[in-house]
Formats: sequence, structure tokens, C-alpha cells
Amino acid sequence: MEESTPAKYTASKANFETAEAARKKEMRDDRPLAQTFSLWISLSAFLIYFGYLREENDLDVLIERDLHETVPGLKEAHQKIATRAGRDAVRREMDQTS
Repeated sequence: MEESTPAKYTASKANFETAEAARKKEMRDDRPLAQTFSLWISLSAFLIYFGYLREENDLDVLIERDLHETVPGLKEAHQKIATRAGRDAVRREMDQTS
């Protein structure tokens, strides 16, 4: 082969595997069977414990409370922000129609 001409990929040693063979190799599952069972057993145990067996604790009760009950002054701050946002929206709308 001459140095001035480009090398042909299909005729080179780099082209040893077809695209179809590469796709089949990717689709094969090389994980051991024990790994799959271990994953499913662990996931099932986790879901059964946290979804069914676990009892409610103080943190769960605290999380379920309304945020306005937990944080003092939050309701007033939200009302101020909502009022200000409402006024700003009305002003923008009036400016656009003028």
C-alpha cells in the first residue's frame, strides 16, 4: 500500500467485527444469576419494610404537619408576596392594554 493513498477500513485489520455482531454482544447479559436474585430480594425487603412493616415515628408526624404551623410568620410572608405579585400582574396587564 502506498503512503499517499488513504487506508481502506473494510480491508484493514481494524474491521474484524460486524455491526450486527457488536449489537448482539451488547444485548447479552453477562451478569451472574446470583446478582439478579440478590438485587430482587434486597429491593423486595426494602419495599416491604418501608411500605408495610415500619411504624410511624415523630419525624413522620412532623413532616405531615402543615408548613404554616411549623414555621412562624410564613403565612403572613406568603400573603405579602402573593398580594405584591397580584398587584404587579395587574400593572403589567394594564400597561400592555394601554
